[in-house]
Parts: sequence; C-alpha cells; structure tokens
Amino acid sequence: MRLRWLSLAALCLGLGVIANTTWAGHLVLSANDGKYPQVDGAYKVADPPEPDTLMILDVSKFPPRVVAEIEVMHGTPGPPNGVALSPDEKLALVSNTNKIDPKDKTKVIPDETLQVVDLESSPPKIISRLPLGRGPSGVSINRNGDLALVAHPSDGTVSVLTIDGKTVKHVGNVKIGDERSRVSDVAISPGGRWALASKRGEGTVAILSIDGTKVEYTKRDATTGSNPYTLDFSSDGRLAVAANQGQGGGNIDSVTLIDMTSPLIRSVDHITVGQAPEGISISPDGQWLAVAVRDGSNMPKKSPFFAENGKLLLFSLKGGKASKVAEALTGKNTQGATFTPDGKYIIVQNYVERELAVYSVTGKALKDTGVRVKVKGYPAAIRIAPR
Repeated sequence: MRLRWLSLAALCLGLGVIANTTWAGHLVLSANDGKYPQVDGAYKVADPPEPDTLMILDVSKFPPRVVAEIEVMHGTPGPPNGVALSPDEKLALVSNTNKIDPKDKTKVIPDETLQVVDLESSPPKIISRLPLGRGPSGVSINRNGDLALVAHPSDGTVSVLTIDGKTVKHVGNVKIGDERSRVSDVAISPGGRWALASKRGEGTVAILSIDGTKVEYTKRDATTGSNPYTLDFSSDGRLAVAANQGQGGGNIDSVTLIDMTSPLIRSVDHITVGQAPEGISISPDGQWLAVAVRDGSNMPKKSPFFAENGKLLLFSLKGGKASKVAEALTGKNTQGATFTPDGKYIIVQNYVERELAVYSVTGKALKDTGVRVKVKGYPAAIRIAPR
C-alpha cells in the first residue's frame, strides 16, 4: 500500500497529528470465539466447544466476500480490538485472553498467546505464537507497520512488539498500573507519537509516548466515564474516543472524546449512548463515529433492563464535538463495529446470532442492508488496517 503524504503532515508531526492519506485497504478481520456462547445473559463453556476462528473479508465490493476462515485461538471476554491488521494487509495479530481450563472443562483460565497470521499465504496461516504474559487483550499496530502494542488486564502492563516484514518480536513491557487497573485496550495515534491505554478499574485512559521502539508511560491519564474499554483514533490524529461500559445495572453509559492536539492531551466531552457501549469506530474521513451498544441485549430475560436488540448509533463529528444523527437496531450482545475502508458501510458483530451485519451510511442516515455474514464461532473482535 502506498501512502501519499500531504505537505501539511510535516507541520503536524510535533503534535503526533498527520494529514489524511490516500489509502486503498480492502480487508476486514473478524476474530471469533467458538468455546464461550452467551446463554440468557451468561457466558458458559460450550459442550463440546468449537474452534476459535479468524475470518478474512474482502469488502472492496458489495456485498462483502469471505476470503478465508481459519482456526486460531481467541477468547471472550475481551475488547473488540483483540485483532489487528498491518497497514499493507499482509499480517494479522490475534490475541487470546483465555482458554478452557484443562482441569475443569466448564471454566476458562487466562492464556498468554498472541498469534501472528500470514495473510499472503493461501490459505492464511499462523506463522508464530508469542507468549506475552497473562491475558493479552487489545492490540494495535502503528501506521508504519513496524510497532505493535498489546494490553494486559491481569497485571497493568502493555507489551511492546517490533515488526520487521513478517517477523514479530516482543521487546519489552510498559507498566501503567496493576491488576486493579484492568488495562484492556491500547491504540496508537496515526502520527505514531502517542498511544492510549484504557484503565477500566480507574476510569481513565493512560497516555504513553512513543519514540521509535521506546514506549514510556507519561504518568498522566485522561479522565473518562466509568469503566473505559474500547479505544479509537481519527485518521488525522486530532481526536480519540473511549467507550465507557459503566457498572451495569441498567445505567446509561457514555463515550468520551479526547483532544489530542492540546499541549496537554485531555478529555473534552462525554456523550451518553445507552447501556454498555462495546464497539466504536471513527470513519476513515473522520466525519462519523459509530458506536455499537449492547443496550440490555446481553442481560438475562428476567432482568428489567433486558432488550431484544442492541443498537448501532451514528454521530457526526465536527469541531471536536459529536452530534447524534441516526440509530438502527442490531442483534444480541453486540460486540465490535468498524467502518469499511471506503467509509460507505459499517460492519457490526452480533455475538448470539453468530453473524456480521452490514449497514450503509447514506448522508445522515443508517440503513440495514439486510446482508448477514455467518461466522464459525461467536464474533468478538473486528478490525481494518490503520488509516
């Protein structure tokens, strides 16, 4: 993939902000958990379990076409950013938060594996497995394609990995909290100077500085809503968003907008979105924010807050503010959501239905296209390449 840098980029590097680029990505990855269905609001180990899988979708034309679906290891719970795609779309990184306890087949225990998948191989295949420590969770690859970060809820660290072609190496860890911090997701700014890591137990997002392969915790956090989880950046690097899952119990939760251009990175707005936002995605052109909200569809039917469907919300982004313009119903226990690389569609993961649902973005409207892509397993993480 070739990136055409505009002259403005040179002026923005000091803030870790870069200009829009010409980008011809066409793949969407969906990582799916085959062992952990949700039944009436509770996750239970399947008997017998199915394999976890990675689905590769070609979205260059409508409707999306399944290129391949291979066996990997991938676990729920975990943020919808538990899979990452390299900028050239040749490599995938898939984290695995848990596995079935060999001593008790009804339980899961933390795993420590990050898998490297060669997408150029036919069919795609795992070419290496890296033991990173307990419960690798959210994964992010920078736009240069030479650095990746992985969050660890179990010990409050972020793993640092280098990428050279198809060789991925674990080169260190950054301590930003402890197990009470529940560091679940990490995102790298498009300019490559900053990273954000969600600290669910502290209600903040940690700010990390990046200089080559040197990643450091700045000892400064941006305040979010309760229980921040999934993170994303706008493609110009000026704005970041955090989905805050709250404490459950039927309470309305939020998404936090973070200004990355200020001398001191800070939260600048909080928008209410409903119960338990899970997947968030900013469109490649930076004009739209999609939020997938479980909205009670993940609760037991006897709960007063149970709903038959989740929701997909669409917000307009202007001047660092978000304004809601549309919403549509999704399936049950909605997980990740991503814009396609061309920005024309949003793909949402319906966990219980074991499917990907496709919505079109038309002006200020959302339209359910009716297209459903069935997956093997329960879709839990979804990603396009850095933009």
